[in-house]
Amino acid sequence: MKVPLSKPYMSPEIEDAVLGVLRSGIYIGGLEIDSFEKDFATYLGLKHVVTANSATSVEMLALEAMAIRDGDEVLVPSHTAFPTIEPIFHVGAVPVFVDIDHTFTMDVGDLRSKITPKTKAIIPVHLYGHPSNIGEVVKLAKDNGLKVLEDCAQAHGARYKGQLVGTFGDGAFFSFFPSKNLGTVGDGGAFVTNNRELADKVRSLRDHGRLDRYKNQYVGYNFRFDSIKAAALRTSLPYLDSFIASRRKNADIYMENLAGLREISLPVESDYAQAVYHLFVIMVDADKRAPLREFLSQRGVETNIHYPISCHKQPATLREFYRLEKKVPNLPKTESIVDKIISLPMYPTLLRTEIDYVTKNVREFFRSL
Repeated sequence: MKVPLSKPYMSPEIEDAVLGVLRSGIYIGGLEIDSFEKDFATYLGLKHVVTANSATSVEMLALEAMAIRDGDEVLVPSHTAFPTIEPIFHVGAVPVFVDIDHTFTMDVGDLRSKITPKTKAIIPVHLYGHPSNIGEVVKLAKDNGLKVLEDCAQAHGARYKGQLVGTFGDGAFFSFFPSKNLGTVGDGGAFVTNNRELADKVRSLRDHGRLDRYKNQYVGYNFRFDSIKAAALRTSLPYLDSFIASRRKNADIYMENLAGLREISLPVESDYAQAVYHLFVIMVDADKRAPLREFLSQRGVETNIHYPISCHKQPATLREFYRLEKKVPNLPKTESIVDKIISLPMYPTLLRTEIDYVTKNVREFFRSL
């Protein structure tokens, strides 16, 4: 049996929608983008959605619109994809890395200890589809006059105390990479907010800083979204909640099948959270990880590591910190898990028979030791 790590969603509806755009000849801007932005805003219960070519671009535009600039400090977890960190450097700010808690998301206690007069913003990451402790993050931010920009790249539809993530901070950004809970036929991202001023500036910056076709208010970028990807997203959005239900059901099957296996640690869902399991991440002893991955690979099961190098130890970060004369922080919880984590296959159309096959082989590996 072959079990891939992820499988992008495709349907005849998406194919028809994409073909409709191809036939229309309108590939940049137009009704498809406007319609998706309105539909996604309705889903989130927010006033403004601004699409762009990637979540990384959107984050940079949002930081610029929030006036985060040279020398400002931005609090962010180190255990995340490096694209979360890149835009901080691009706007001239400095990432201040925060340790994680048992959910792999930002530790609020460590966050509190790292706020300084230079701190201007917090980027909590709802990693693997599990909400960060966003209520406490927002409270800290309000008490200290800080902006909050939520990283929802892996958390479409996740909820904190019943409320959708992406609706707590000053703004948030989503990724529509094909493997995401809501993915498209390529790359893409969106900024979401209730703040019209922020939305208008991000919308202008993504399109050369235009106010209209020939009037440029800002020095902007060409970060526009395209109609084909918007059509695919608009077609998939009505199914997002069913995708989430399938992912949660699959997570339950994994939990049931792997329960009692002492050699692994299963993901934890906090009582405040409704996770959406963009990834299903377990932990094993560091010396067992590579052999387990090889064992599964030989049996057709694809796995991955998200992420093997913490952002505060990435070569690019080390170079920037050396240039800025910044010390590399000690993050014991983050550093304790990067050699242990493994992502198992997870997607909405994953079958019970496939999960049974994966977990049977995980158990077989440990029996063979």
